[in-house]
Amino acid sequence: FPPSIEPATYPDHWQLRKVSSRATISFHSHRLFIGKAFRGSTVAIAPTPTPGIYHVHYRHHHIRTLDLSTMSPNARPPSPRS
Repeated sequence: FPPSIEPATYPDHWQLRKVSSRATISFHSHRLFIGKAFRGSTVAIAPTPTPGIYHVHYRHHHIRTLDLSTMSPNARPPSPRS
């Protein structure tokens, strides 16, 4: 194993957010649950061609899709296991 993991790199137009100790990020006036496994990590939010739809990535993994048109502020998106 390498002694340390290199920081992830993302395209410049993606927005970065640090996941809080409560496993959330803030994005467009929404507090969004990302997942306990990502606490303290940086995730990237990528726009899609559809307005209001974003993909959340951790390194090369897509971890969540956000649809801001169906969310109220401070909403918790459904778990990916639902």
